[in-house]
Amino acid sequence: MREKLYILIALLSIIGCSRPKKSHNIAVIKGRVTYDRVSVKIESGGVARLDYSNIIELPSRGVLVKAMDVNGSIVATTSTDMDGRYSFRVPINRDIKVRVHAEMFKDGYWDVNGG
Repeated sequence: MREKLYILIALLSIIGCSRPKKSHNIAVIKGRVTYDRVSVKIESGGVARLDYSNIIELPSRGVLVKAMDVNGSIVATTSTDMDGRYSFRVPINRDIKVRVHAEMFKDGYWDVNGG
Protein backbone atom coordinates (compact mmCIF):
# COMPACT_ATOMS: atom_id res chain seq x y z
CA MET A 1 0.00 0.00 0.00
CA ARG A 2 2.80 2.40 0.87
CA GLU A 3 4.52 1.72 -2.47
CA LYS A 4 1.33 2.60 -4.37
CA LEU A 5 1.07 5.86 -2.44
CA TYR A 6 4.68 6.81 -3.29
CA ILE A 7 4.08 5.98 -6.97
CA LEU A 8 0.93 8.13 -6.98
CA ILE A 9 2.76 11.06 -5.36
CA ALA A 10 5.65 10.73 -7.83
CA LEU A 11 3.23 10.59 -10.78
CA LEU A 12 1.35 13.67 -9.58
CA SER A 13 4.64 15.52 -9.14
CA ILE A 14 5.69 14.70 -12.70
CA ILE A 15 2.31 15.76 -14.11
CA GLY A 16 2.30 18.96 -12.04
CA CYS A 17 5.79 19.91 -13.20
CA SER A 18 5.40 19.05 -16.86
CA ARG A 19 5.34 22.00 -19.22
CA PRO A 20 3.78 22.25 -22.65
CA LYS A 21 6.13 22.25 -25.60
CA LYS A 22 6.93 25.73 -26.82
CA SER A 23 6.00 26.62 -30.33
CA HIS A 24 7.65 29.48 -32.15
CA ASN A 25 4.58 29.93 -34.35
CA ILE A 26 2.14 30.70 -31.52
CA ALA A 27 1.47 33.87 -29.53
CA VAL A 28 -0.61 34.21 -26.36
CA ILE A 29 -3.21 36.94 -26.06
CA LYS A 30 -4.43 37.73 -22.54
CA GLY A 31 -6.80 40.28 -21.14
CA ARG A 32 -9.58 41.12 -18.73
CA VAL A 33 -13.18 41.95 -19.59
CA THR A 34 -15.18 44.22 -17.29
CA TYR A 35 -18.44 46.12 -17.40
CA ASP A 36 -19.74 49.20 -15.64
CA ARG A 37 -22.72 48.70 -13.37
CA VAL A 38 -24.76 51.87 -13.01
CA SER A 39 -26.79 51.99 -9.81
CA VAL A 40 -30.47 52.88 -9.80
CA LYS A 41 -31.67 55.73 -7.64
CA ILE A 42 -35.33 55.79 -6.62
CA GLU A 43 -36.58 59.33 -6.32
CA SER A 44 -39.68 60.64 -4.60
CA GLY A 45 -42.83 59.44 -6.29
CA GLY A 46 -41.15 56.09 -7.13
CA VAL A 47 -39.35 57.34 -10.24
CA ALA A 48 -36.26 55.24 -10.99
CA ARG A 49 -33.23 56.99 -12.50
CA LEU A 50 -29.73 55.80 -13.28
CA ASP A 51 -27.16 57.18 -10.83
CA TYR A 52 -24.08 57.88 -12.97
CA SER A 53 -22.23 59.23 -9.95
CA ASN A 54 -22.18 55.70 -8.49
CA ILE A 55 -20.65 53.47 -11.22
CA ILE A 56 -18.99 50.19 -10.21
CA GLU A 57 -16.57 48.26 -12.47
CA LEU A 58 -17.24 44.50 -12.26
CA PRO A 59 -15.67 41.46 -13.99
CA SER A 60 -17.55 39.92 -16.90
CA ARG A 61 -17.77 36.27 -15.88
CA GLY A 62 -18.22 33.38 -18.29
CA VAL A 63 -18.51 35.46 -21.44
CA LEU A 64 -17.37 34.22 -24.82
CA VAL A 65 -14.18 35.82 -26.20
CA LYS A 66 -13.20 35.32 -29.84
CA ALA A 67 -9.97 36.02 -31.70
CA MET A 68 -10.77 36.92 -35.30
CA ASP A 69 -8.57 37.61 -38.30
CA VAL A 70 -9.04 40.46 -40.81
CA ASN A 71 -11.48 38.36 -42.84
CA GLY A 72 -13.72 37.80 -39.81
CA SER A 73 -12.75 34.15 -39.47
CA ILE A 74 -12.58 32.85 -35.91
CA VAL A 75 -9.00 31.86 -35.04
CA ALA A 76 -9.57 30.95 -31.36
CA THR A 77 -12.28 31.10 -28.70
CA THR A 78 -12.34 30.95 -24.92
CA SER A 79 -14.46 32.10 -21.98
CA THR A 80 -13.60 34.48 -19.18
CA ASP A 81 -12.98 33.18 -15.67
CA MET A 82 -14.60 34.46 -12.45
CA ASP A 83 -12.31 37.52 -12.50
CA GLY A 84 -13.08 38.32 -16.15
CA ARG A 85 -9.67 37.14 -17.37
CA TYR A 86 -9.11 35.27 -20.63
CA SER A 87 -6.18 33.84 -22.55
CA PHE A 88 -5.83 32.10 -25.88
CA ARG A 89 -3.14 31.04 -28.31
CA VAL A 90 -3.10 32.38 -31.85
CA PRO A 91 -0.75 32.09 -34.82
CA ILE A 92 1.97 34.76 -34.92
CA ASN A 93 2.29 37.41 -37.64
CA ARG A 94 -1.46 37.77 -38.12
CA ASP A 95 -3.63 40.79 -37.48
CA ILE A 96 -6.11 39.76 -34.79
CA LYS A 97 -9.05 41.54 -33.25
CA VAL A 98 -10.64 40.39 -30.00
CA ARG A 99 -14.42 40.32 -29.79
CA VAL A 100 -16.42 39.74 -26.61
CA HIS A 101 -19.91 38.29 -26.86
CA ALA A 102 -22.13 38.62 -23.80
CA GLU A 103 -25.85 37.99 -23.50
CA MET A 104 -28.29 38.30 -20.65
CA PHE A 105 -31.28 35.98 -20.44
CA LYS A 106 -34.25 36.27 -18.13
CA ASP A 107 -37.83 35.10 -18.33
CA GLY A 108 -40.46 37.70 -17.58
CA TYR A 109 -39.34 41.23 -16.87
CA TRP A 110 -36.44 43.12 -15.27
CA ASP A 111 -37.18 44.61 -11.87
CA VAL A 112 -35.04 47.74 -11.42
CA ASN A 113 -35.99 47.87 -7.73
CA GLY A 114 -33.90 44.76 -7.08
CA GLY A 115 -36.81 42.37 -6.50
